[in-house]
Amino acid sequence: MKKEDKKIGIKKRGIGRRSVAILVVSGMLICGGAASYAAFGEQMGDAAGNMVENVGSGIKKILGGDEQKNTKPGVSSAAEIKKNKEQQKQELNEKAKDIAVPDAVKAKLDGKPKRKLSGAYQRLVAEKQIPPTQKQRLEEYLVNYDDPYIVLSLYDYLYDKFFTYADLDAALARYAEGEALDVILQGYVDTDDSFVARDYEHEELERLVTTPTLAIADIEIAEILSFRGTADFHEVIEAKMAGTSWEALSDRYGVINGTGTRKSVTITSSEVNECMRALGIDEKAAAKKIVNVRLAEVETDDAVQFLQSGKSMGKVFLEHAQQKLEQ
Repeated sequence: MKKEDKKIGIKKRGIGRRSVAILVVSGMLICGGAASYAAFGEQMGDAAGNMVENVGSGIKKILGGDEQKNTKPGVSSAAEIKKNKEQQKQELNEKAKDIAVPDAVKAKLDGKPKRKLSGAYQRLVAEKQIPPTQKQRLEEYLVNYDDPYIVLSLYDYLYDKFFTYADLDAALARYAEGEALDVILQGYVDTDDSFVARDYEHEELERLVTTPTLAIADIEIAEILSFRGTADFHEVIEAKMAGTSWEALSDRYGVINGTGTRKSVTITSSEVNECMRALGIDEKAAAKKIVNVRLAEVETDDAVQFLQSGKSMGKVFLEHAQQKLEQ
């Protein structure tokens, strides 16, 4: 990786003085326009107090402010990605041992001689830290649906992207009618990519990001649910401010993911620029595509070259989910 590569960080660029849009891109925060990015970890609650420096008079510093030099991004080569996968697998195998699997669920998961899925199910629950309420709901699907392998193949992506049980039902119905799984998933990838952020007045954003009981992830997820018509933004925010858990809110709105956390990845400005040139797309679209490749843990030394192959991300995310099931 070249020394001039930089982690995508919030940049002090022409942020409008009247309103600010927070745009969520699969584990990234795009703030104030196409040129301002911030990659962040799964939970930002502890950093909320450091996020804004005088928002009311213009956002000067968000998530650390200045660009940070990045000579080695989080994942930069196929070899590193493969190594990380193996390490994660070992760690998950240890955590998975403590995940209880009811007898009826285990019988269904291991019902086919050549496909034992109970271990993969335990790893999935451990990996995603699925809360008890959502775990019980998933187990109902596994017991009641003909092929639990299909349920888990779809569940992996839909969970990470905060889709609903209604979405899972619709996906399973489409599969039952003969539609290919990768085509079904591509529809949800397109939905996720179509997200458009709401605008915030500076005072509103300042109030949100300086509220101790509200994490940045809470704002992100509330935006996503609002955009898709799943829940009212202000209703979710008020519930979180009042201390309602995401497990309870997800149960209320029928959302598959009850953790209130989102996956994050590291990408570089050079990757985004290269993707823009190679595919002839704008900066936001390029960032989304690079992020998707990283989230799917594609074993490639060149994300842009992989994107030029034309392989659908629906197929990529499906393979990602099924590889974990077949480990």
